[in-house]
Amino acid sequence: MTDPTSTDPTDAATPARGAGAALGRLRAVGSRARRVLRERTRDVRWGRAALVGFVLVLVSVVTGVTTAGVDMSLGPHMARYDVTTDDTITVDLGPLGTLQIDSPLPLTLGVRATVREIPDDLTEIDQATTLQALSGDLQTYLAFFTGPQATLTDVARALLLDAARRSVLTLLLLFGAGVGGRALLGGASA
Repeated sequence: MTDPTSTDPTDAATPARGAGAALGRLRAVGSRARRVLRERTRDVRWGRAALVGFVLVLVSVVTGVTTAGVDMSLGPHMARYDVTTDDTITVDLGPLGTLQIDSPLPLTLGVRATVREIPDDLTEIDQATTLQALSGDLQTYLAFFTGPQATLTDVARALLLDAARRSVLTLLLLFGAGVGGRALLGGASA
């Protein structure tokens, strides 16, 4: 039987080589783990940034679409067109009443058109000018009722443009608030 306290020069070299190899393998595993952790952290940061970007764009588009509004003509009248979320198209004719129909728009979107008075751009009233203005109004009514698609196309285009403008503005404001908040907090990352 060998004495465990005795040291043999040949036995001492073997554990040293074994410990060095084990230490080398441990360092390689640690290095590989750090590399994988760094890659995963980078992936998590990109994933988090993509998720935040998606949420910002979604909030901006919803805000832009649901707050869009324009002032355009409806026949000889000026009207205010606003996007609503009540799934109806509402035409408010003031004292004459309100017309409501189901909206063909997706996602329960609707439009509210508030008709106003004939524009007040009359500076003089004489019989010839008044008759000419009424004749022009009649022509505008006729054009609207014989082909309302042109007016509807113009209104839809103007509402889409306003929605896009509002969406971009909202996205810029939210992004600026996020960058500003991060700068105020010293760039702390969670």
